[in-house]
Amino acid sequence: MTQADARSVGVNAPGLEVRVAAHGALAPATTRVERRSEKRSAWFELLTIDAMTAGAVLCGSSAIRLRPSIDHPHVLLLAALFVVPAWTAVLLGCALTGTYRRARLRLDRPAPLELPSLVLAVGLAAVSCLGVGSLLPRRYAVLYHPPADVLVTLLCCALALPIARAAALAYDRRRGIVMARTVIVGTGLIAGDVAKRLARSGRTEVLGYVDDDPESLSDYLGRVDDLAAVCARFDIDRVVVAFSRSHPASMASALRGLPRDVTVDVVPRYYELTGLQASLGDLSGMPIICLGERRHNALSIATKRAIDIAASAMGLFLLSPVVLLTALAVRMSSPGPILYRQTRLGRDRVPFQIFKFRTMHDLAELKLLDNGADRLRTPLSEQKHTARVTSVGRLLRRSGVDELPQLLNVLRGEMSLVGPRPFVPEECQGLESWVERRFEMRPGITGLWQVCGQHHLRLDELWQLDSQYVTTWSLGTDLKVLARTPSRLIRGDRTVGG
Repeated sequence: MTQADARSVGVNAPGLEVRVAAHGALAPATTRVERRSEKRSAWFELLTIDAMTAGAVLCGSSAIRLRPSIDHPHVLLLAALFVVPAWTAVLLGCALTGTYRRARLRLDRPAPLELPSLVLAVGLAAVSCLGVGSLLPRRYAVLYHPPADVLVTLLCCALALPIARAAALAYDRRRGIVMARTVIVGTGLIAGDVAKRLARSGRTEVLGYVDDDPESLSDYLGRVDDLAAVCARFDIDRVVVAFSRSHPASMASALRGLPRDVTVDVVPRYYELTGLQASLGDLSGMPIICLGERRHNALSIATKRAIDIAASAMGLFLLSPVVLLTALAVRMSSPGPILYRQTRLGRDRVPFQIFKFRTMHDLAELKLLDNGADRLRTPLSEQKHTARVTSVGRLLRRSGVDELPQLLNVLRGEMSLVGPRPFVPEECQGLESWVERRFEMRPGITGLWQVCGQHHLRLDELWQLDSQYVTTWSLGTDLKVLARTPSRLIRGDRTVGG
């Protein structure tokens, strides 16, 4: 693309040339007709997956239930009276909670965040089926699905939907299908953080940045006034405003000029204070973000502790075979203790001993491996961990099983299932006052730091996430973090050095 071509669409030529050089075949690889067709069918693809999955589960359950009555003259009618209301209610529940609208707007959400739509869908389907069953004559009602079968079937349906969606997502990733082409307005630290978070989804491609005063020309596409031209040139689906240095008036004018099919997201100025309890309010026609109370409700804190006790006790009981087999594997893999203990700082900076399965060689064996290398005189946080991790330890870290003994810390009241990251004392010296808030709550086995990158985050990013968690905490936050933790482990974001 020449300088004249760049100027013809109103885009900063030097910055655009940098981007086009990096993405030489990006623009012509997909025509605008193909892109628009793909955009129109994004929500329809998700609807089709849900419809086929729900239909298969419901028809299979009905066939199993009515198989002994296959000779009944009205067996097909009875099957339809179960399948059709349940199938319709499942899709209606997903639609009412915005699942297909988000797909149409190219907004990709992790499967755990779609749980509310699935709960509503199952509830609507259960009410519909039970209502139909109560209206049937007695001679037909005995053949209809009893309430227990209805609930079991719909729970299976609720489990099958996210699995089918995940399989379709994996298939799209293998084919290289990107859900949304994105431009970020801003070039500062927050813009970079937004880009990394979008990249983790695997369905979003960040083409570059737009700003009036860019900090770097890397992936720079032009000024804010050129935003509409950039969106048209690269067929952008989504614009994320992330603290641009541009004047608010020019920013508002540029956003108003965007095509109607481009989704605009705005990062709140005080996003670290905006939690699940925040809501959008109205001040005489002016929308405002209500952050809610910043103090923790005593009843909610007590509920959190009760959940910790019940879940940790049940987890230790149910996972006891895994714990015993892991302990045996650690013992046989290398000399040394089964459990690794380390001092961490808990609530109110009270130190405690955290428990993990040992995943590394002990220091005596490491000295023989390193042949007296200087590594033994280096702080653990600065050492290379590859040679220290045992073969069994790699598997334990990859699966997260090495963290299971921390359920004992939870049961003893030193930790929680979800909370700030448990830091060693050396990492918590000279903290600023806003960081000290992290010690108002018990550290967690998992938390925002786990689902947002864990070992790929800098120390200051970890502190910011901890402060954000404590400031915006709610039981809903904990449930969402717990729901997202297994997928985080499955994706393999843990490293051997953790």
